[in-house]
Amino acid sequence: MTAYRIIRWLVFIVISSIGILSIIFLNNYHGTIEKVLKGIPQLYNFDLNTNSKNFNVNGTLFWIIMGIFLTGFFYILFFLSFIIDVIKANKKLMSLNFINLIFMLIFGIVIVYLNYKVMLFFGQFIDNQDINGNTEYNYDTYNFITLLINCFTGFYVVSMFLFIINILPYKKQLKFWLAITFRWNTASVNVNNIENTNNKNNKINKKLRINNYINKTNLEKVTTNFNRLIWSNEFNNEIILDTEEVEALIDKYKTYSDFKSLTTFTFRNKFSMNIADENFQIQLYPSFLKEIDRSFYHINLISKYSRRIFMAAYYKFAYYVAFALEHSLNIVYARITTQILTFDNLDTKILKLTSENLNNFVLKLYNVVRSFEASNFKDYQNSYTYFDIGKVFYNELTNQIAKIFEYSYNEIIRIQDEMYTGEYNDDVLKHKNDKVKTAFDYFGLAYNSTYEEFKSRYREIIKKTHPDSVRINSESLIKLTTMININKEILEEYFQTI
Repeated sequence: MTAYRIIRWLVFIVISSIGILSIIFLNNYHGTIEKVLKGIPQLYNFDLNTNSKNFNVNGTLFWIIMGIFLTGFFYILFFLSFIIDVIKANKKLMSLNFINLIFMLIFGIVIVYLNYKVMLFFGQFIDNQDINGNTEYNYDTYNFITLLINCFTGFYVVSMFLFIINILPYKKQLKFWLAITFRWNTASVNVNNIENTNNKNNKINKKLRINNYINKTNLEKVTTNFNRLIWSNEFNNEIILDTEEVEALIDKYKTYSDFKSLTTFTFRNKFSMNIADENFQIQLYPSFLKEIDRSFYHINLISKYSRRIFMAAYYKFAYYVAFALEHSLNIVYARITTQILTFDNLDTKILKLTSENLNNFVLKLYNVVRSFEASNFKDYQNSYTYFDIGKVFYNELTNQIAKIFEYSYNEIIRIQDEMYTGEYNDDVLKHKNDKVKTAFDYFGLAYNSTYEEFKSRYREIIKKTHPDSVRINSESLIKLTTMININKEILEEYFQTI
């Protein structure tokens, strides 16, 4: 349910409540001639000198009539709002909005017209007075008062029903109308895609100009274990995008659901970053910031178009940085079990480099887009280049990250290699020439323990020493996990032979 439809529904409730209360009070001036005569001075003042009448703005009946008129008038305005819905709707949704459109128009016109006739009804008691103050009038008070009350009550009930249906998602609305018109077998046809159909129809031509494909195999090796995605310029020729097309670019780069390693790492570690003295929570380590659209740089841009350009360029930069780190993590995690980002505070070092680089990039981007605005969008034919301002900053940042990433990886390998050489025999082997007994002792198991007992104990230790669960000295953690793996391999080999 959109905010627009919720607000419209709340306004409808308020206006309709005013109308139905007015109808209830109108009954006090209807039904008998005495009630009608009581209501006349509550609606009109009569000037004997000029023999004319005017509205009594202090009278109760006047405000009752105005309440009903206000309701009818607003129903006509609701009709105009549904015209917008009909224009935006595709063929399947047009019939839904057309029902509401016609109903609101008829309701508004009928109520305003009957309200006008009721005013004439009371006024004619004064207009038909003779010189002695007597009146000749058919006192059939059923007339337009009863008709107005009955029509308004009926319209009110139907409109409440329609508006309750209208606040439902479009696909449920369609399914409901198909069901109550006994078209059961068509009620489920294409219903799941009904809300997306309109956007697809409206953007079909624009999608031809927006390439949603990202070639994730177009990689280059920065260091032995750090690869990055080669930055691909968004457009090679002059192109002028409208706001919806820029929105499509934002959607292209703001999704990072495939970055499993970074998603898990970010979830377990809360990070933040300062941009122009404003602190932002990191949504995905290290480059996706939460609520970046509330930053000074974004808010200080005047037009929506400029802001969308800013966001599209930012998300492209953030995506490329995150992709490079995610891909490189997957490379090293195929070889090591240590969480490399927590080794020797590598995560903090990467975050510091990213913060410095991102601040420079965002400042450059803001200045370019702000100048674009200040020139009254004079250089619009080159605005397509703004989406790739981050290319230089991206290459510089990934070069810096690659160096410290490679160093950390090499240190982890060095420590592990030392553990697999003489240190095991010299410092760990308790039972001379019996690695199996030493391994059983390491896991706290008896020599006659079963394979199932060993696996259960191994899983228990792994949970306690998982690199994402503890944050001890990096070298100590590597030695600990390496010793676990060495003894595990010994017992795995032992149980295969018995």
